[in-house]
Amino acid sequence: MGMWTNFCYGICTIFLLFNWVWQSVGASTIERLPPPTNITFQVNMFAVEWKWKKPENLGDYTYCTDKYKCELLIGGSMHKTHDNCPSNWKIDFGSVDLNQAIGLNVMVYPHCNGSKVIKWSSKTIHLAKGDPGTSVTNFTCVWYNKEYMNCTWLPGKHSPPDKKVTLYYWLENSAVKENLFNLTQIEPLLSSGATCPQYIYENGVPLGCHFKAHHAPKDDNKYRMMVTDSSHTIRPYIAEVRVIDLLKLRPPTVNATRTVNSSILITWNPSDAVPIRCLTADVEVTASNSAKPDNSLVPAALRKEIPNVLPDVDYTIRVRVSEETFCGKINWSDWSEKMTLLGERSNNTLYIVLLILTPLVVTVATIVLLIYLKRLKILVFPPIPNPRIALKNSFGDPAEFQQWIKYGKVPVCNKTPKEEICSVILL
Repeated sequence: MGMWTNFCYGICTIFLLFNWVWQSVGASTIERLPPPTNITFQVNMFAVEWKWKKPENLGDYTYCTDKYKCELLIGGSMHKTHDNCPSNWKIDFGSVDLNQAIGLNVMVYPHCNGSKVIKWSSKTIHLAKGDPGTSVTNFTCVWYNKEYMNCTWLPGKHSPPDKKVTLYYWLENSAVKENLFNLTQIEPLLSSGATCPQYIYENGVPLGCHFKAHHAPKDDNKYRMMVTDSSHTIRPYIAEVRVIDLLKLRPPTVNATRTVNSSILITWNPSDAVPIRCLTADVEVTASNSAKPDNSLVPAALRKEIPNVLPDVDYTIRVRVSEETFCGKINWSDWSEKMTLLGERSNNTLYIVLLILTPLVVTVATIVLLIYLKRLKILVFPPIPNPRIALKNSFGDPAEFQQWIKYGKVPVCNKTPKEEICSVILL
């Protein structure tokens, strides 16, 4: 047992010793390629150009050439790779979110003779620096009927309440792309752009920018916009604005009629900003006997017929329009004004009205009779006159009448009534 243990121990020792010798010999034969040095860059709002120097003594390595492998990182995630990039690699940003960090990894092209240990060189730049809580939020732009454009935003939750911001914008073109800047100072980059022509204020604070007709963009325009303050205490917010994605058309004018074949013909006016072939309409029809509207998309047309409608049902119609996807992705317009087509009313309506009004009239009449019952009683049953009172009024006291009959000497005329004298009181 002890001999077997010693034998295993010896084998393991020999194996470990052999492995150490092998690694030492192998490591001495592996060439370690040095990384590129002195990475610099120049940038504008649409592109960045990276430059670096090749490693010193690169020519000492067999079959190594002055070529490199590059990786572009956006926000720490891989965005683009290039297996054979030159030492001045220029990249268009495209739709990259420039509010995130932009990084570069570069190393010597790995196809050299023999096994190599390759090191990366890295560089990171930030176009938007500062506290993210100070940056504006909810930045949106709308291009209204190709007539004017509004861009709006809200202040950041950590932004000073009295801090006024400035909107800078750049139109993408070849001249702007060629004009590159170092970021040691951001003012030259900002001065290369234009500023907002007319701000939209709320309580004295600029919360938007209005581009009038002569500043309105074209269909194929692409902008980069930055919102920041002059003292750079607010973190810049950078947005890519593709105009064709922002178009919002004017709501259409709708007309609808019933036809003789139990259908509804709906028409609307064409857009003055988009050709009919690029227009899509969303037609919404709501019947009075249904709480759920019926929507249908109508491409490249200005009319729609709704078949098999009921003659005694009301229909409410509204339409909104947008542009076809192949012409550009845009927003829906606002809904048109609602139009209601009334259904036929049957003769039973009169009977229903009478059925409702009859009890009402009876009730009112009963109340009136109860109030004026005393007067009604006098009219229906007039009082019978008392003959005694009538005779007294005509002939005076009955005793005198009897005396007149017996003696015939009682004067017929009544005695002069005694006047009642009231004293005058001065007020």
